[in-house]
Amino acid sequence: MTKKCIIFLLNFSLLCRFTAVTTACPPPECPDCYYLAGSNCVPCGDCYKCVDGDCVACKCWDTGTPIVGSINVQNAKLCEEKTHTSSVSDTDHWFKPGVGEGHPGDSLTYSWTASDGTPLSSNAANFTWRAPPCVQVVTITLRVDDVPNSMDDPCPGSSRDDDYADFQGTSTVSLPDGCGFCTGPPTPPTPSISEKDPPCTQCTPDWAGYFDIDNSIVDHTYTLKTPCYDNCKWYAYLDTVHTTVDICRSCPANPPTVACLSEVADMNEAEACAHKKNFPHDPVQWGDRSTSNWCRDCVVVHEETHMNKDWIQDSLQPEIDAFADWCANHPIDIDCSVSDSTNCASALTAAKKAAYDAQWADRVSAACATYDAQEADAQAAELACYQEILNALKAKCP
Repeated sequence: MTKKCIIFLLNFSLLCRFTAVTTACPPPECPDCYYLAGSNCVPCGDCYKCVDGDCVACKCWDTGTPIVGSINVQNAKLCEEKTHTSSVSDTDHWFKPGVGEGHPGDSLTYSWTASDGTPLSSNAANFTWRAPPCVQVVTITLRVDDVPNSMDDPCPGSSRDDDYADFQGTSTVSLPDGCGFCTGPPTPPTPSISEKDPPCTQCTPDWAGYFDIDNSIVDHTYTLKTPCYDNCKWYAYLDTVHTTVDICRSCPANPPTVACLSEVADMNEAEACAHKKNFPHDPVQWGDRSTSNWCRDCVVVHEETHMNKDWIQDSLQPEIDAFADWCANHPIDIDCSVSDSTNCASALTAAKKAAYDAQWADRVSAACATYDAQEADAQAAELACYQEILNALKAKCP
């Protein structure tokens, strides 16, 4: 350094000290892309940017608040269409020195998903969806992301790009009103019985009575329960069976009743002893039946044995059981594309009922084919009836 420079600096220093009492020293000049902060030069930043060497105020953008909101998820019946809605917003933020701040909204994208069911529209703020054909709880998820709008006058490093946000809800898929859950296949029903009217039209001189299940003159019908729900299917279980039979408990030409149990109950000892003589054997034998001891009630027992044991128990009931098992193993599929199938009240269409009818007709035919009137059993039942009469007589006439 030259002597002249040293002398200048000393004089400048003395001058500043002398004038500090009355006048501050001028601020230093900052280099390009720096600005004065207090008494210090700092680089452009904190909402300033360098323009032609000068620090110029700009907008500092940030994401402001995160993406916020909620979704409203609807419950549904099987295969029902529902629209789930959302209310979501994204507010960003900017600040500019000397100007102030702003809170503009951002554009959003929507992506809906469901754990089950069929999306019908899934790229908007609302989500239309078809429920699945199964009772369950379905999770509905909405993912919302922003599409950062343009930033005017942005400072370096500014961004208004938020992270995506997920919103979830659950839709309970339930049965249509009036429909219920299955509790397992019910016990096959015992058939109810009605009799062909008028009775006894086929009597012959040789018949005391008769029982006939000829399909040409009688009818055997069934009903199904309202289909119940189990594991995404309807089950139409067998409810009732009715059989109409042609039974003649005692043909009109039969001898008049002499005494049955009810008459024996009213007899005195002498009357009982007199009637007991009409039974030549004890135990009673088939040839002991005659006009002298005839009891209509015992003929009734004979024919009802054919009806209750030979027909109902041995022939028809096994086929009822088989038909009930067929019903339990042929459920009705729930198909959202077939509206009738989505409700228990309409699932059993005429076409499906025809399949049940055909199966029932086969079962009735099988029952009729296996029916075999066991005369030995019917005669044994009739003799047991006469034996009860004889036993009652012996009690009064030892």
